[in-house]
Formats: sequence, C-alpha cells, structure tokens
Amino acid sequence: MQGQLSSENEFQCFILESICANGGTRMQLTISDLTNMMQKLDPKHNINLFRKQYGNTEKALKEVKKPIYILDNMIVKLKPYQDVKSLYQQGVMLDDHWNLYDQTYADNEKKKIEVLKINGQNICKV
Repeated sequence: MQGQLSSENEFQCFILESICANGGTRMQLTISDLTNMMQKLDPKHNINLFRKQYGNTEKALKEVKKPIYILDNMIVKLKPYQDVKSLYQQGVMLDDHWNLYDQTYADNEKKKIEVLKINGQNICKV
C-alpha cells in the first residue's frame, strides 16, 4: 500500500520498525523498551501524541483495532507471518514497512536454522 497512514497505523508501524531493529530473532520487545524509544522522539511527534491520548504505551497498544502484534504480559511480539501479511494487504502498513518486516523475518529464519545446525538439531537438513 502506498500513501498515508492513520495515526493508529503510524503507531503500529513504529512498533514494527522498533521490533525489526531491536527485537532479535524472537521479534519481540518489552513495553518498557518501546516506551523508552518513543520518549526519545519529539514530545509532539504523532507516535507520542497517539500514546499519550490513552495515558501510556500499554493502554495505547490495547486500543489498536487491527494490531500486527500480540501482547503477552509486558512483552510485545509480532503476529505470525501470515497474519502480518494479511494486515498489510488490508492497508495497515505501507510497502516500506512490509518490505522491512518481510526481510527481517527471512533473515531471522536463516539465523534460527544456523543455530539449529550449530546445536546439531537441524532435523530438516536445510
């Protein structure tokens, strides 16, 4: 999808970018980590304004209507690949965000296979 995002989807894309950059192979971050990243932005940035309208990051995360993530206690995890792809096709994110996610996902899958090989657990022999 090309064009503009709603403030809710812009908030989600910030979450996605943050997790892709800092979430490791599990593609997850704590709510605290996300809040710290948001606080580094300008206080009037759309991401912070969206967060502040709900009081805090956790409440903002819970208010998103079509989330690309799962809240697991204080951990924010990206949904499974096919779910994120479906949300992309519904216009929740722009092409650049999808491409970042798709590449990060592929890179992480390769890393997981390498770890399995190193540990002698690669039963699929890929």
